[in-house]
Amino acid sequence: MTTGVDDTGRSFLTVCGRGVISKDRAMSALKPHIGRGADVLTDGAPAYVKPLAELGANLTQTDADDHAINRVNTLHARLEDFMFGFHGVSTKYLQAYLDWFQWLGAFTDGCGDTGDDRLLARQLGNGLYRIRRRDYQRMVPPYMDYWRKAA
Repeated sequence: MTTGVDDTGRSFLTVCGRGVISKDRAMSALKPHIGRGADVLTDGAPAYVKPLAELGANLTQTDADDHAINRVNTLHARLEDFMFGFHGVSTKYLQAYLDWFQWLGAFTDGCGDTGDDRLLARQLGNGLYRIRRRDYQRMVPPYMDYWRKAA
């Protein structure tokens, strides 16, 4: 996953394959988000060097544990809290969950005028479901009375 946060707090989260990121995957993940002349601070992964040079960005690399990339580390911590309740997510649906997380973040960043945005986000994040998984397990499938009569 490639993650970025700019000075205004806008962010992106992009699934770009499994394992160590390659230069090609880094380019496809970064190209829609990084413009010419952007100042980019990354961890020490060598895969970022060539793609960011081609995009015309000014690259500075640092240790992943350095406080300079705290914005990304904070975003990852919030993402971890968001994903905790799902108890595992299929890789093929991961981008959809990341998009959902980003969408919720748009309501909770305090940009709303009335505070209704935060209320909506809390309701979506902590919503109540009338039917739970265990209720479905006890539910009689539809048309069972028809099949019983036929037998």
